[in-house]
Amino acid sequence: MGFSDVGARFKKLAADKEREQAEQERQAADPAEVNALRARMLGVLIRDARIDAGYSVEDVATELEVPSAQIVDWEFGRDTPSLPQLELLGYFLQVPVSHFWGTETMMFQRSQRSIDGQEYMRLRDHMIGVQLRTQREKRGETREAVAERVGIEPATLEAFEIGQQAVPMATLVHLASVLEVNLNYFLEAMGRIAEFFQLQELMKVFADMPEDVRSFVSVPANQAYIRLAMSLAEMPTDALRTFAEGLLDITL
Repeated sequence: MGFSDVGARFKKLAADKEREQAEQERQAADPAEVNALRARMLGVLIRDARIDAGYSVEDVATELEVPSAQIVDWEFGRDTPSLPQLELLGYFLQVPVSHFWGTETMMFQRSQRSIDGQEYMRLRDHMIGVQLRTQREKRGETREAVAERVGIEPATLEAFEIGQQAVPMATLVHLASVLEVNLNYFLEAMGRIAEFFQLQELMKVFADMPEDVRSFVSVPANQAYIRLAMSLAEMPTDALRTFAEGLLDITL
């Protein structure tokens, strides 16, 4: 037995001991105390989601058809809702039901998404200006010609292109038309905001899929089949035809 084998055995023994100790601690915990702790954690998440959504205790009580005192008891961990009540609560507050057995509040999640708005706009104005100038020069257009077609002064277009002045949305739409580019050309492609919008677009596509396709995609165990389909989609036509012929030879 080599040193690597001995080291592996010691690591396994240490891991087994750690798991055994954790199991003993779990069994030694008072069930009532564990349940009380879970109730308090759930209450914090319910209250946080309600406040984040801008609803009062009375609003939630009316929606769930329970007394207001019941909602207060949930939020303070004195009682807990049933799963169907939690599902209805999540639907009303527009949060996934899984949020209520997590550990992150909406306030914490929002803090993780926060960015410096002024810095973001300064950088984006500069990037859009570079894109405008690049597309204009690519088409061989002068600044004066483009400005005239859009109905602005050449100096204004110059300010746009060097990022000194933000481009009003209506003007940007007109510039995109004159420069013959899709408005998506100017959208941010990187960073948190870009990831957010990309996710929203993907969710729209997912929602428009047939129900059976959504159900298949949602099962984690089916990821292997999805990755196989992705690989097939990237194969050249000739290679895909050869693969299909080989598959027929096996099955026939």
